[in-house]
Amino acid sequence: TRVHPAQDADDAQAAVVRHLEAVKPFGIGLTVHPGATGNGFLAETTGPAYQAARDAMHAAWGIDASYAATGGSIPLVNALQQAIPEAELLLLGACDGYANIHAPNERVLIEEFEKAVIVEAEFLGRFAAAVTSTRFSSSAARMAALPTMNDTRELYEPLSFGVTTLSLACT
Repeated sequence: TRVHPAQDADDAQAAVVRHLEAVKPFGIGLTVHPGATGNGFLAETTGPAYQAARDAMHAAWGIDASYAATGGSIPLVNALQQAIPEAELLLLGACDGYANIHAPNERVLIEEFEKAVIVEAEFLGRFAAAVTSTRFSSSAARMAALPTMNDTRELYEPLSFGVTTLSLACT
């Protein structure tokens, strides 16, 4: 179950448990074993990474992107935001509203996958161009600011990336 970004997940879970225990649905006996929780996340969407993503999506699909609040309580997103507070976080996946994500009959249409690959490539090019043109005045400054292989391995090794999803922390 997803929770609103302004709502504490532990409080929400406790409220659901209290309600279920109070109403005992259908008169059945009920024992609740609460599980782990994860708070919701609300992305800041006004930075250069989101603009590059919007432009990349338009390039791939030929129309402006639409927005829907989904996936906001994926624990990785909050962990990345806490680790890199200045980062813009984007999770891009290849699917439509009927993809049945995480279900036994999950599917991705080939055309959507192809366009998602175009979006990711366009995004990386557009974001790199936006960041390097505004943040650095010389190639020496760009090279000095790049993380070393050990820096990136330490940050990303614990994460796994699926073929159809690209998780980015853009600073």
